[in-house]
Amino acid sequence: MTRTRSLRRPRGLTLLEVVAGIIIVGALAGVTIPTYLQHVRAARATAIATQLRALARATQRFHQDTGKWPTDVRHLHTRPVAGVSTQCSSTLSTNESNLWNGPYLPLGTGGVTSIALGDVELSHSISYSAPIGAGNDAEGGSARLQFSLNRVDENVWDRVERMFDAPEGAAPTQEYDEAGGSIRRIGTDVVTLIFEMPIRAC
Repeated sequence: MTRTRSLRRPRGLTLLEVVAGIIIVGALAGVTIPTYLQHVRAARATAIATQLRALARATQRFHQDTGKWPTDVRHLHTRPVAGVSTQCSSTLSTNESNLWNGPYLPLGTGGVTSIALGDVELSHSISYSAPIGAGNDAEGGSARLQFSLNRVDENVWDRVERMFDAPEGAAPTQEYDEAGGSIRRIGTDVVTLIFEMPIRAC
């Protein structure tokens, strides 16, 4: 007697099982994606705060060596030639150019200052803000150098802001770090962050 084996086609997923799978995947994504984005924003904010302080230190070193304050971030990684403009309506002499002992910041690909800020754009121009009130030193009435970061995400700004300590009575859009530098913002959603470091007035 020969036995016949019944060949049954494998059963596919039912519509109910497919829908249940989609719901489970959606629920997991709803939990993990916001957490992931929070970590990304926190890392970006930490990088920005760290790099702003590195920028301030590099600028101080430029001044210690040459006696002048730079007008361009690129002068922190490439020796400026004699005659280039510096802050306070001044120019760099040949001797001052020779005293340049950089690079104070590393040079990245394509001649761009190597500051790890992701898609945030660091403006090359460094602005000078004259002191308001009495005093010519870094305390009260100080002059300030201003660095601009463009395209900062609103959520990243909030985290950078929390990394700076605000003195009592400070404006809500301006925060201060322990060294006396400050940040402020222009715009909403996509923010321009202005970092200001106090210097002796011209």
